[in-house]
Amino acid sequence: MEKLHNPAMSTNLSLHNRLKHRRVRAIMLMNLSHVGLRSAHVFLLLLRYATLQ
Repeated sequence: MEKLHNPAMSTNLSLHNRLKHRRVRAIMLMNLSHVGLRSAHVFLLLLRYATLQ
C-alpha cells in the first residue's frame, strides 16, 4: 500500500513545485515589465527634454 501511495505523492509534489515555479516566474516577469515601463517612461522624458533644448 505504501509503495502504491508513494508515486502519487511524488507526482503531486512535482506538480506543486512546477506551479510554484510558474508563479514565481510570472511575478518576476511582472516586475521586469514594470521596471521596463518605468525606464521607458524616463527615457521618453529625457528624449523630450533633449529635443526641447
